[in-house]
Amino acid sequence: MSAAVEYFALLRAINVGQRRVKMERLRRLWEEAGYREVSSHLASGNIRFTADAPPEAIRGRLEQQLAAALGYPVEVFLDTRAGLQRKVDGYPWEGGPERTGWLGYWYEPLTPRTSQLLNAMVVPGESFQTTAHFFYWETSRGTGEMTFWKTKEVKTLALPLTTLRTPNSLRRWLQSTQPQPPLA
Repeated sequence: MSAAVEYFALLRAINVGQRRVKMERLRRLWEEAGYREVSSHLASGNIRFTADAPPEAIRGRLEQQLAAALGYPVEVFLDTRAGLQRKVDGYPWEGGPERTGWLGYWYEPLTPRTSQLLNAMVVPGESFQTTAHFFYWETSRGTGEMTFWKTKEVKTLALPLTTLRTPNSLRRWLQSTQPQPPLA
């Protein structure tokens, strides 16, 4: 048996539109699946847990369980504490009160060519940087406009599904679940 790994699951489109579910129910579904140390963060489908299985096995199992329990497909994006911390710490822009920053995950890896095309794009007032598995995006327009995503160049690409979180929210989540040293 392998050592337990701490995972952070970001669920796509939870509590958006008609896809409403209480975090208590999600935590219970995780526990029923045999995962341990389950907790949630905010009401947007952020679940932290530990497991002995590799991420590929967890993702498929959880997606099947969620679809059966909720009646609609839910895409699961998984990361480890170390992986999520590296992404949050690597956020490339200063931001500011008039800017909104995002850390996003691709559901399927991008090809090198698609990554290159996206990284070369320039949209006034927005910044974008991607790897094959995740991306950073910053805008002064908020999520209402999303000019980058509406450009002709992006629309012609067959991009995989994504999920977005603010780096500050993810940073708070990591801090709130930081393991505490044992008392002496």
